[in-house]
Amino acid sequence: MNNSPAEAMPGLRGDLIVRDHFATAPWGLASFWRTLCKSIFEDKLRISSFQLLKCCQKSDTLPATRCIPDFQSSAVSWSTRMDEPNPHLTLRARIADHQRLLGTFVKISGPSSIEILAGAGFDFVVIDQEHGVFDRAATDLALLACKASGVSGIVRVPALAPDGILSALDCGAAGILAPHIDSAGRAKELVAACRYRGGRRGFSAVTRAGGYGAKPMWKHVGEADAGVAAIAMIEDPAGVDNIDDILSVEGLDAVFIGRGDLTVAYGAGSRDHPTIVSAVDRIIDAVRRAGKSVWMMVETGPDIEPLATKGVSSFIVSSDQGMLRNAARDMMGGLSWFARDKRGSL
Repeated sequence: MNNSPAEAMPGLRGDLIVRDHFATAPWGLASFWRTLCKSIFEDKLRISSFQLLKCCQKSDTLPATRCIPDFQSSAVSWSTRMDEPNPHLTLRARIADHQRLLGTFVKISGPSSIEILAGAGFDFVVIDQEHGVFDRAATDLALLACKASGVSGIVRVPALAPDGILSALDCGAAGILAPHIDSAGRAKELVAACRYRGGRRGFSAVTRAGGYGAKPMWKHVGEADAGVAAIAMIEDPAGVDNIDDILSVEGLDAVFIGRGDLTVAYGAGSRDHPTIVSAVDRIIDAVRRAGKSVWMMVETGPDIEPLATKGVSSFIVSSDQGMLRNAARDMMGGLSWFARDKRGSL
């Protein structure tokens, strides 16, 4: 077998499959991205743990330049067999069931990346209004893509504002990820904005969420309250200090640890600084005691295992921008032999 130079560079960066794909089918970005995501997750039904993804030669029947999961550890059990947790529950029910979920941030406006990521097997995507380029129209289109693709669409809102949360929910968001929840009071505001009964969500059934008027009032109310997940971002020192009070709020489904903001807020050198590690461990311990779910973001597969071992149940893995950037960079790295000679030949 003739091995490519890319085989000396294993990792969850797409360097193997991207070059292999473009060598055989160079027909465009969408095809390339779809192949990247599919190759990472195509064996999802047989995944047995949150362990690192490896690019390796699995057997003689698989090409050496194909990126495939190699999950042998039993540290964390995860599969979708008949006797395992039901993946067809609402997002809120899946969180309450402590299912281990994988998603990614979507920062590029438009439906294409969502459709590709859903087809690759992600459980959810997070439409990033805070740092992405999503107004209401773009969010509406993105959530339509989520519905069409059968993937849960969470919206990270830019602020804890009831009108912004209502807009996302009317468009069909399965969950709200709210920033800077640093007190029980702010956690209560988040939950209230996500709920009809006992909350302050403005009612309308003539939206996508309400079936454009097809659902009876109380059917819509019941389904919405049972299905929408309220997820608090803990990314401030005050949030760490008040974590027990925050977790005591009825109706809060999960917390997301924002290591980036915590690193800046504490003035630490990196997210691996002992101060940040201690804050993360403190949050995870509190969540475990409260019986709720904790989410975190990672950049690559190898980052997952140590955090899952600590008790993190769900992960946001990179973003559509990050996947595209890394795969494009690695592809160009593999073409350096061609780029060295700029003169070309006739």
